[in-house]
Amino acid sequence: MIDAFEQVEIVQDLAVPRFGLGCAHIVREGEVEGGAAIVREALDRGVNFFDTAPLYGRGESELAVGLGLSGVPRDSFVLSTKVGRLIRDGEAQFDFSADGIRRSLDESLERLQLDHIDIALVHDPHKYYEQVLSGSVPVLEQWREQGIVKAIGVGIANNEMLMNFARNASFDCFLLPSQYTLLEQPGNALVDLCAEKGITIIGAGVYNTGILASDLQADAKYAYQKAPAAILERAKGLKMVCQRHGVALSAAAIQFPFAHPAVKTVVIGADQLGQVDANLSALKIDIPTALWSDLKDEGLLDKKVPTL
Repeated sequence: MIDAFEQVEIVQDLAVPRFGLGCAHIVREGEVEGGAAIVREALDRGVNFFDTAPLYGRGESELAVGLGLSGVPRDSFVLSTKVGRLIRDGEAQFDFSADGIRRSLDESLERLQLDHIDIALVHDPHKYYEQVLSGSVPVLEQWREQGIVKAIGVGIANNEMLMNFARNASFDCFLLPSQYTLLEQPGNALVDLCAEKGITIIGAGVYNTGILASDLQADAKYAYQKAPAAILERAKGLKMVCQRHGVALSAAAIQFPFAHPAVKTVVIGADQLGQVDANLSALKIDIPTALWSDLKDEGLLDKKVPTL
């Protein structure tokens, strides 16, 4: 069982709860008010950590988050958004230059209707590693020093790049989607390095874009596409072990990352009302130690990974 509301420190003077709302998909078909309703539902349940980005809905996610948080005391929630994408003519353009990330943050604050964010994350800089080091990092460090933001980091599913950032920059946290999950742990070396260096991992994509929270039919989604047969069979193996212990696969999936000392919090998305409740309920389930042992014994989980 994980206490969703336990506060964990990322940096001095910035603590976040174990659970946050990922806002990538809160807006459906341009319905910003519907996205704001999901934010308000999360607030009603006690959730006060929100992660968004200009890319999500090409600005609509930030609009919905801003609307949902309107009137809420600013010191009562933690907000992270991304930098490095500018919305131009309805499309998201990369720009990790110093001027680019300044414009990115200014435009995000306007959409959010806020005067500051807490965590600034460089977003998916796949081909821009050097530009991030030379252009983005000095500005981000200045923002942190001046108190414009409290923590700086990177959000990307690229373990090698994040390991290089961990070694060559002074980031506080990494948002890591789908790289350290019950289904797969390609990010093992990364999370170990982050634990060593005191860099917080914000877990994301813990259901591997849905497959670990689905009924595992033939059309189950993995990496936003139909799951390959081998992935589907592995997920079915995980589910069978969970069923033997009377535990939902989704509960094991959402709790698994927390066993690693680097993973202090997870953000999980919602695209309709009720999903926040489902995730909070999954965190409350007691999982027997034997479940994790059985997964390792059956070759479904790396024997070296820490478990609860």
